[in-house]
Amino acid sequence: MKKLNTLVILSLSITLAGSAQSAINDSIRISRLSSKVIELEEKISTLLNEQSKMNEQVRFQQKAIADSINRQSTLINSLIPELNITGGKVKALEYSQKRNDQEIWDRTSKNLVYLPTVLKAMNSRINIIYSTISNQQKNELMLEITNPQSGVLGFKMGDK
Repeated sequence: MKKLNTLVILSLSITLAGSAQSAINDSIRISRLSSKVIELEEKISTLLNEQSKMNEQVRFQQKAIADSINRQSTLINSLIPELNITGGKVKALEYSQKRNDQEIWDRTSKNLVYLPTVLKAMNSRINIIYSTISNQQKNELMLEITNPQSGVLGFKMGDK
């Protein structure tokens, strides 16, 4: 019976030793998993902090955009009553401005087209006058022409 008790004790000891070894292995695995969980928690914490900063930046940008829109809206709202313009009148004003700009350009371009003709006419007047005066008068005339203070031959740009 002693042998049986010894065998049972030995068997229980082996079983306990195996269980203890298994418990030790499980403890090592749990320790490794715990360290990985801690690493993941640190990474998650870092990502949450970065996301928080990004959310703050987005809120700041949204506030800046909203402020800009409010300022522009306030400016527009203050200009509309001042100009007494509503709806289609704005388009009419824009069209009118474009038409006025075109008319000014047309008049300017016509003047530029006629400018060589005006200069030729002035040159022929100068030649006619120059041919009818004496040498002394020609010398005096040349002094007048070269003097910017004099009114060159009395011509005005509007004359043709």
